Amino acid sequence: FSSGRAPVVRSLFSFVPGASRHPMSLRFSLLALLVVAAPAAAQPSAPDTLQAADGWVNDLGVQFAGSQAQYSNWQEGGIDALALSAQSEGVFYRVSGGLRQAHEFRFALGAIKQDTLSIRKADDLVRYAVGLELVTGGHFRPSLGASAKTQILPGYDYSVDDGEYPTLPLEDDGTVQVSAAFAPLFLTQSAGVVYDPGSGFTSRLGIGLKETVVTIERLRTIYGNQADEALRIQVG
Repeated sequence: FSSGRAPVVRSLFSFVPGASRHPMSLRFSLLALLVVAAPAAAQPSAPDTLQAADGWVNDLGVQFAGSQAQYSNWQEGGIDALALSAQSEGVFYRVSGGLRQAHEFRFALGAIKQDTLSIRKADDLVRYAVGLELVTGGHFRPSLGASAKTQILPGYDYSVDDGEYPTLPLEDDGTVQVSAAFAPLFLTQSAGVVYDPGSGFTSRLGIGLKETVVTIERLRTIYGNQADEALRIQVG
């Protein structure tokens, strides 16, 4: 906080205890940063060096972040702001019975408030992906994969252009709701073959399915579904 012409005082904190990686690594960090969601990853794959004797190799991380600034009579100017976020990521790998398993998940949730604006969602993601590969002893491995991605809180467009959402109602503050819990829900499945000659090079070829599920009728056209189409299936 600041008064008169004194500079604002900001409090930052962090806590990162050490942990071992195998069999389970659990990392906690408390940082004064707003976490931004990373792009969705491709089909997960267990490390090439993993052996059946290693059992499950797990890595779990949890992160909380926060920052706050408040100004009063501060000549250089500034905007009051508050940002909070939480994130968790985990990977679980195993080779067993001639099958290589890779499981990955990510959860992220964040909010931000600036000046006189209301609290807004800054990050909202729930994703799980699994990859299975058959151990053949050669350079080619048949593979299967699946993933699910969605969010858990409503999302809004805060800068709406005229006519951008002709079928959606305006909220009292002039925003438009463009998503809701599990609307949309993106599902993918893939089948193919992995080419792994070693030396760190890997290539994957196959066919994939994608389902876009939007159970709320008024939101469907935003994600490419027809108004009467709760489920849209694509192949590629």
